[in-house]
Amino acid sequence: MSHSGKEIKSEDRKVNKLSVQLKGYWGLGALGLSSVSYTINTQFTYFLVEYLGLSAVIAGSIYAVSRLYDAVTDPVVGALSDATQSRWGRRRPWILLSAFLIPMACWMLFHPPDLSPTFLTAYMAFGILFFYTGYTVYYVPHLAMAAEMTDSYQERTSLMAYNMFFASAAGFVGTSVTAWLIVFFGNDREAYGQMSIPMGILSFICLFLCFRGTASARNMDVPITKKEITFKEWWKL
Repeated sequence: MSHSGKEIKSEDRKVNKLSVQLKGYWGLGALGLSSVSYTINTQFTYFLVEYLGLSAVIAGSIYAVSRLYDAVTDPVVGALSDATQSRWGRRRPWILLSAFLIPMACWMLFHPPDLSPTFLTAYMAFGILFFYTGYTVYYVPHLAMAAEMTDSYQERTSLMAYNMFFASAAGFVGTSVTAWLIVFFGNDREAYGQMSIPMGILSFICLFLCFRGTASARNMDVPITKKEITFKEWWKL
């Protein structure tokens, strides 16, 4: 009897075992997201002040509001992701959407049009909010996937280790590589726009591969009673 129990436990571990390839594709998304995130964290405020001529107070205010916005949108995207029903599951469609939003935001932020100070401030504020929309659209569903892909604590820990590896690599890309690209392209306002192109391409490739490469991941879709989410319910989130 005890022998049979051991066999069941062993079989459960086999079922919950994730392939190295699946873990790699899932973790690769962190490189796509964080490479742009690190770039914005290290370059955005400086770019606003030194090359666009906005005051440090305005630049800081734009960034502060964007962080508040990011916190507010987390539960909203979480609820929408939970309610999503598609042939790609609940989480992966959001990762695919982020593969377009994040590179677009990177281009918008570092390649702004020539505008008056007032309209430029509004444009840059919209751009950073657009980025954090893409950030949340990726981050919340992606994190939820880790709990749904396996019941094994060890496998979830391994998944997060892969994620941390790619996030660490993104730190190097979003700081050192970004700085090198800016200097390489001329170290002026136009250089920032040119830098955003390879960074956006890298982000798209990584996020798209994260979407495609996790097609075999276990989905824990649960029957959901179709219901319209009212504005009042959204506000409660």
